[in-house]
Amino acid sequence: MNLLEIIRPSEKDIEWLVPELFRRSGKLYEECGKWQDAAKCWVQAGEVGQAADIYLQSKDYSRAAPLLLAGGRYDGALECYRHWLSSVAESNKEGRVKALLGIAASLILGTAKPHKANEAYRSARELIEDEIDRDPFTAGRYWEVLGEYGVTIGRRGVFMLARNMPSSSTGMVMHPEAMMQRVLFELRTSFTS
Repeated sequence: MNLLEIIRPSEKDIEWLVPELFRRSGKLYEECGKWQDAAKCWVQAGEVGQAADIYLQSKDYSRAAPLLLAGGRYDGALECYRHWLSSVAESNKEGRVKALLGIAASLILGTAKPHKANEAYRSARELIEDEIDRDPFTAGRYWEVLGEYGVTIGRRGVFMLARNMPSSSTGMVMHPEAMMQRVLFELRTSFTS
């Protein structure tokens, strides 16, 4: 047995080491004032709350809000998503859709106010339905956003539909508008049930 075999880290060591290295890197980046790099390291270390706080300091609501939501800080996420929505340009439909769906998810997961969540969700859906006929690429991005929303609120059926939608069992590719209509139907039926 050689020295490298003796000191080779185990899987358990690596599971501890990788997040620890990102934590240390995050601290060093903070000391240097490189806040964006620090936040990215905190996310990689699994410290989403630390990363969210950094983004909040710089008023980067679009990055802070999803991290707060993922960290279970629903009231903070709701406030961030509302700030994001009020600051995003009317022309940035994707940003508006993400902010509205974030508001809906925060309300569903944190406050159990389904009627208010439903209002935000319907506003997002109206924006999506206005856009899906214009550009298949945009429709695909909205499909992804809706799938993420479904996973976030625990409606895995929406995610599975998104994952399996591009091709049928015969190998035929579904047209993007048809995919979007299908996911909207799925979301309508799953959200109200």
